[in-house]
Amino acid sequence: MVLFWGSTGSTTPRILHRIKAFGELLQDGRLTVPKVTLVQVASPSRESVGAYQQLREDLELQVGRINGEYGHLGSIPIRYMHHSYPPAEMAALYLAADVMLVTALRDGMNLVAKEYGRGPLGRARRTGALPEFTGAADELAGAVSINPHDIDGMKDRIVAAVEMDFREQRKRMRRLRRRVMEDDVQKWSQSFLAVLAAVPTTDARS
Repeated sequence: MVLFWGSTGSTTPRILHRIKAFGELLQDGRLTVPKVTLVQVASPSRESVGAYQQLREDLELQVGRINGEYGHLGSIPIRYMHHSYPPAEMAALYLAADVMLVTALRDGMNLVAKEYGRGPLGRARRTGALPEFTGAADELAGAVSINPHDIDGMKDRIVAAVEMDFREQRKRMRRLRRRVMEDDVQKWSQSFLAVLAAVPTTDARS
C-alpha cells in the first residue's frame, strides 16, 4: 500500500493538515508502517518569504518526528520531497499511488485531482479523497469527500479510502475517469464561447 499525498506548489498549511492527520492515524494504530507510506511532493515556491520559510521548518520538524517515532530500518512512514519534478516523473508517482489525498483549504479548481483521475484503471487499488471546497469536487463525485478543517473527520475518510472494497474503488474511479475524459478543456472552451456568443450585444452609440 502506497499513499500519494498530492503535490502542491509550496509549503502551505494544507500540507501541515495532512501530515498531522497521518501522524495521528499512526499513533492511533489505524494505519501501520510499512503497510502504508505517505509520499509528499512539495514543489519549492515563495522561498524568500519569511512566513513560508517558517512553515517549511515546522513541516520538516513534524516529518522528522513522525519518521523517527514510527520508522523502521528500510521502512519510512513519510517520504517528503521538496523538489520540482518533470511531468513524466509526476505521472509515474500518480501511477504508483493507491490513494491520492487532496487537502486544499480553499481552491478554484484543483487540477491535480483531475490529473490523477486520468490515470489507468488497471491498478489493483486506486481511489481519491478531495475537499468539498474545491471546484473539482462538484465534477468528481466519485471521490471521497473530506473537510480538511476537521482533522478527526479527515482521518476517518482517509481510513475509509484505504480500506475501501476493491469493487467500490473501481466503480468510483470509472466514474471519475469518465467525467475527466469527457469534460476536457476543449469541451469547456466550446461551452464557454457558446455562452458568450448567446449574450445579447448592446450598441455603444445608443
